[in-house]
Amino acid sequence: LQKCGLTDAFKKKSFSTYKCESQSQVKAKHKSLMYCEEFADNNKSLMLCGNCGTGKTHLGISVMLRLIDNNITCRNVEYNNMIVSLKQSVLDEENHMREMEKYLSPRVLFIDDFLKGKITEADLSYIYRIVNTRYLQNKPMIISTEKSIDEIISWDEAVGSRLVEMAGDNIIIFNNNSKNHRLKNLQKS
Repeated sequence: LQKCGLTDAFKKKSFSTYKCESQSQVKAKHKSLMYCEEFADNNKSLMLCGNCGTGKTHLGISVMLRLIDNNITCRNVEYNNMIVSLKQSVLDEENHMREMEKYLSPRVLFIDDFLKGKITEADLSYIYRIVNTRYLQNKPMIISTEKSIDEIISWDEAVGSRLVEMAGDNIIIFNNNSKNHRLKNLQKS
């Protein structure tokens, strides 16, 4: 748990603290729990797609913590931080390999906010290498993203099709009408 990359605040994001405010979230929580129960048998990835504030990160962390409880090595990384670290290490090959290994070696890699922000050709190169290596080694990933599956595939079909194949039936798409729970206390005047 200490090596998984989660802050102490995120370590409190469990299934028991996930509050369902919509039918979409109820279904997402149920499917995430089923993913954990079936993980040993299917070794698949999990994709959580939907609007900001729907609970994708919370569920991804909940899954990861459940897998860690079952002695499965997991690592959490925020997409933009991962890309920055890889770019900063590129001039030192040994350091770059060490950095890349952080994303290739864990049994399960959770990439939060996948493809958030402006994506460059260099980003594509790093992402393809990580996704393809994990695909070839049959190492699952948990992906949370505001992008739709179609957007990911149109960005790069090789990456998108591998992610879809790796997840199989474990793709959770939050309803577009799902509201950002972080804004629920915002009063309208």
